[in-house]
Amino acid sequence: EDGGERWSPLPVSVRFPEITMATGANPAKRVLMMSASTANPDEIYGAIEVGGLIRTLDGGDSWENMSHGLYTNDDLVDMHGVLASTLTPGTVISISRAGMFRSTDQGDHWSHVDLETLNAKGQTYCRGIKEVPGNPRYVWVAAGAGFQSDLGVLYRSKDGGVNWERVDTGFEAKSTMFGIAFDERQPKTMYCATNGGQVFGSHDGGENWSDHPLPEGATQVYALACG
Repeated sequence: EDGGERWSPLPVSVRFPEITMATGANPAKRVLMMSASTANPDEIYGAIEVGGLIRTLDGGDSWENMSHGLYTNDDLVDMHGVLASTLTPGTVISISRAGMFRSTDQGDHWSHVDLETLNAKGQTYCRGIKEVPGNPRYVWVAAGAGFQSDLGVLYRSKDGGVNWERVDTGFEAKSTMFGIAFDERQPKTMYCATNGGQVFGSHDGGENWSDHPLPEGATQVYALACG
C-alpha cells in the first residue's frame, strides 16, 4: 500500500481442485501470473500452476478458487496466465496447458475458446497472454504443442479476446512460444520468445517481424521484458 516499500503476506487460503492434491500429485503450487481489473482494483485474479484460477473481490483479504469440478487429469487446472480485460470489465481470459478459457462474469462461469489443435490430445498449450498497452482490443497469446515441443505459435485477437487468428512472423519458431512483451511507451514495439532461445521483434504492432538472436550460449528463454 506504499508503492512497494513494505510488504506483508496475504492470507491466500483456498481449496485447490482435488485432482491437484490427490495421492501421487505434486501438491506444490506457484503463482505464474496475476491480473487486476482496471475498473475495480479490488478484483484480482491469480493463475496457479498446478492449482487452477483464484480470485479476490476485496483486494486480497479473502480468496476463492474458481476452477472446481471433476477432472480426469490436471490439464485444465494447470494454469499459465490470466487477463482481466481492460476493454470489457468483468471479462476474464485464462490460459492453461489445455488451452484458453473465457468468462464474462468475473470467473463464475467459463467457456472454452476454440483455437487450432496443436498436439495429439487435441489441445493448444498456451503459455503467455498480454493486452497491447493503450489498445486493449488487441490481445496476444504465446502458444505451442507442449512445454517442450518443436512448434511455436502466436495468436492475436482484435476484439478483446472473442475471436482469434494465428500470426505469421515469417520465421520458424522451433520450440514453444513462451512470452510476449511490449514497450509501454511505444506499444507497437513488441517482442516474443520461445523457450528454446529464439527471440523475434516487431516495430509495427506485429505486422512485420525480425530475428534477434541471443548471445552465444544462451539457449533458453522463459520470460522477457521490453522498455
